[in-house]
Amino acid sequence: MLKRNVTKILALVLSLLAVTSVSAFAATYNFYFTPPFVGSIRHSSPATADGAFTPYVQPSGTTNATTYVLTMPEPNSIVTVSNTRTNITSGIAHFTYNSGYGGAGQRYKLTGYPSNTNFLEYRAAGNWKP
Repeated sequence: MLKRNVTKILALVLSLLAVTSVSAFAATYNFYFTPPFVGSIRHSSPATADGAFTPYVQPSGTTNATTYVLTMPEPNSIVTVSNTRTNITSGIAHFTYNSGYGGAGQRYKLTGYPSNTNFLEYRAAGNWKP
């Protein structure tokens, strides 16, 4: 009887971990963009890829159209490691890694900039996963 209850509890815990795994490993970003367009690139803190090849960005709420790409973790690096996602305002946008990137333990940054060159200041924040 006790063994059966332990097995049920373990199955429940594993199910909950599977359901919450996307948000549990997500990093956050908070970009504040001010004109002019030149110099408006923002970078998140680096985060570590889990090797599952499911990178994404997910703004919280709705924001101005923003372009996102994953880049190398060095300060101010613009070496891209994924496809570029343009005009993201809400929802979830998935990235595809460029060849040779995305393995478990590799570190990347989320890099973003306004999709429109003529923009008013705004904030874009949310979750992302390398």
